[in-house]
Amino acid sequence: MFELQERAQAQVGKVERAGASESQVGKVSLTEALGSAPALQISGRAPAADVDGAPDVGPAKPEVVKPAVATPVAKPAAEEEREIPKAVPRMQLGKPKAHGGEGATVYGSASGPTTGAGDASAAKEPASHSGIKVEVAKKAAGNPSSSRTTVGVGEQVTFRTKGEGAWAAGSAGLGTGDNTVWTAPSTPGSVEISHTPTGGAARKVTMTVLAPTALQFKHVGDFPVAPAGVGMTAQVIVLPTAVSFGNCEWQEVPGPAEGASGYFAEVIKAGKGSLAHKPNKNWLPMGDSNNAIEDHAWTSDNPKLEKDGQKRYWAGAFGWSIPNKYRVNGEGEGTVFTGVHQSFTMSEDGSVTVVKGGASAMAKGDFSEPTGTLETYKTLGEAHAMLNRQGSRTKAIMAVMQYNLRADKDPESVRNLVAALKAEDIQLYLHVGCESTFDFFSRDAFALTAVGPKGSKAWSFLINNGKNNSTRIPLAELFDFATMTPGAIQLNASIENGEHTFGMSLGFPFEAISSADAGSKGHYKLSAHLE
Repeated sequence: MFELQERAQAQVGKVERAGASESQVGKVSLTEALGSAPALQISGRAPAADVDGAPDVGPAKPEVVKPAVATPVAKPAAEEEREIPKAVPRMQLGKPKAHGGEGATVYGSASGPTTGAGDASAAKEPASHSGIKVEVAKKAAGNPSSSRTTVGVGEQVTFRTKGEGAWAAGSAGLGTGDNTVWTAPSTPGSVEISHTPTGGAARKVTMTVLAPTALQFKHVGDFPVAPAGVGMTAQVIVLPTAVSFGNCEWQEVPGPAEGASGYFAEVIKAGKGSLAHKPNKNWLPMGDSNNAIEDHAWTSDNPKLEKDGQKRYWAGAFGWSIPNKYRVNGEGEGTVFTGVHQSFTMSEDGSVTVVKGGASAMAKGDFSEPTGTLETYKTLGEAHAMLNRQGSRTKAIMAVMQYNLRADKDPESVRNLVAALKAEDIQLYLHVGCESTFDFFSRDAFALTAVGPKGSKAWSFLINNGKNNSTRIPLAELFDFATMTPGAIQLNASIENGEHTFGMSLGFPFEAISSADAGSKGHYKLSAHLE
C-alpha cells in the first residue's frame, strides 16, 4: 500500500538547514520491516492569496483594546491513518529534498511588514515611549530594534520606568515596581501597557501584536529516493519578519489528494494507495528569526503498473491543498493562517517533479537520479537525518549508493553517510520455521550459511516438528559499506549434514524475502529481512 508522508524539520536559533511528515524535524527512527510493501511517501501544501505588500501598521492608538479571543479551529475530518511501524534504534521515518525553485515564493495574505519592512522606522524609534522603556526579548530578522512596539504573538517584552507604581496590560494587572515583563497574547490586536505611580499620572504605551500571515519557501537541496521518486528540501520562512515568532509553533493539516490523473489516478483505482496528505503530527518551532523550519517534500516507491499489456510508467499528476496553522508554544489546537499548494507530476519515463510553494525538484527515470544540486552532509547528525527520511533500511542503503555513484558527490558527505549507516548497526534477521522434520522421531540438524559481497557467516542448530528459530547477523559482516558495491547475499541451507539442501538469494538492497523447502517429508520455511 502506498503512503504519503511529509516531514518538516526545525532547527531553532539558526538559519542553516537540518542535516525534519512526514512536514521533523523532527528526528525519528526508520522502522519499516521489509516484509511489507513499500510506501509512497510524499509531501505538500495548499495555495493561498498572493502577497501584494505590507500594509501600514499605523501609529499606536490611545484607547485600550482588549485582545480578541482566538476562535478554536475545528479539527479536520479523520483521514486514512498511516500505519506506524515498531520503533527501532536511531533510524526513523522521514522525508526528502529538491532542486529548482529559483528565488522564493510567498504564500499567504500579508497583514503586516514582510521581510525588511520596518527597518527604516526602527532607527527612528525612541528608546523610551511616554516615559516607558520597551525592550523585546528577541530581535526580529526584519527589524533589529530592541525597543519596537510591534511584536509577534507570544513575544516577551520587558517594560521599565522611573519610580514605583502599578503596571497593567489593558485591564489585567502586571504587578508593581519600576519594571514588569509581559507576554503578547496568542491573537493579533493592540494592547495598552500602563504604569501608574502612586498619586501621579499614568504613563502609557500601545503595543501592536501581529500573528503569522504568510510563508516563504526557499529551495535548499536535493536528495535521492527510489524507485521513480523525487526529494526536495526547502527552508520555510514565516512572515512578517519585522517581528519574532520565536515562541510560536507550526503545523500542517492533513487532507485528500486532488486532481489525480494518468498514472496517479490508476494508483488510486488499483487500490495501491489514497495519495492523501499525511503530514508530520508534531508541532515544529518557527525559531527566533522565523526561519527554523526545514520542510521535506518527496515521493518514492512508485511501482510500474500494468498498461497496454506491460508494466510501465506514464504521465500523471496530483496535488494537495494544505492549510497551515500556528500557535503560541503548547497552547491549544492552533489557528489556520495560510495555505500552500504542492503538486506532483510524472512523465512517460518515470521522471517525477515536485513543486511546493514555488520551490521545485525533479528526478530522472526509474532510478530517480536528482537533476539539481545535491545536498551535502557535513556532520554525522545531518547524515543520520538524510537516512531517516528514506523510510526504511533498504531505501537508506539504496540512497547512499545512489549518492556515491554521482559524479558531483561530496566526498565528506559520502564519508558521513557511510559512517551513519554503520552506526545504525543494521542487522540481517533470519528466521527458520519447521513444519515437520525428515525423521519424525528425532530432531533435524539444520545449518545455514549467509554469503555476502564482503564475507560469510554460519549458523547451525537442532530443530523439531512445529518449532522455529531465528538469529541476527550484523550486515557489516556481509556487506562492505565503505565501497557500497551492490551484490546479493546468498543463503544456503543444509539439513541432516547435506542430505537435503535449499537456498535463496537476497538481492541488493536486500529487500525482504522468503523461501520454502519442498522436500517430500521435511518441510521448512526460511525468511530474511533487515532490521
